Amino acid sequence: MVDIQGTAIHGTACPHCGTHNNFHADAAAIAAQCGRCDRRLFEGKAYEVGGDAFLAHSLAGDPPPGKIPLLLVCFGVGFGVTRINADRYAKLYEPNLRVLKINAFEHHEALAGYAVRAVPTGLLFQAGTVVARALGAPIPEGDPFARMLDEHGVKRAVPLRGAPAAEA
Repeated sequence: MVDIQGTAIHGTACPHCGTHNNFHADAAAIAAQCGRCDRRLFEGKAYEVGGDAFLAHSLAGDPPPGKIPLLLVCFGVGFGVTRINADRYAKLYEPNLRVLKINAFEHHEALAGYAVRAVPTGLLFQAGTVVARALGAPIPEGDPFARMLDEHGVKRAVPLRGAPAAEA
């Protein structure tokens, strides 16, 4: 969806109140605020959710233009590094991606239909459907979550050190 000036419009749920918000996909998007609670939509961090609350951030029946992709990072007790690293993806990909994290051991019922059998697991949702998954923590030889996001066309807002900036 585009506005009359030709700027793309994207949608996302507010991580604070859950309200659907549309925003222009331009440099100012990172500072977008919720129309209901007036808090920032993007803060460079992954939000921890419980149960099936993550579904509100990626549903097929959302009002146009639909929502940006969602990365759900499934972590477990004793894997605190995964919980911390989830923020890294928010910093790299917002406002082109919503990043949420969920404790897979505490909320295994909500994840049962997604075949999460190990942690860390990253699930990439588009319009309420898992379109890709990645398993494993980042290692010096590569980052499975970043590779999955890049392969599925999620644009980085911030380039990795030494990498060229993403095109708009």
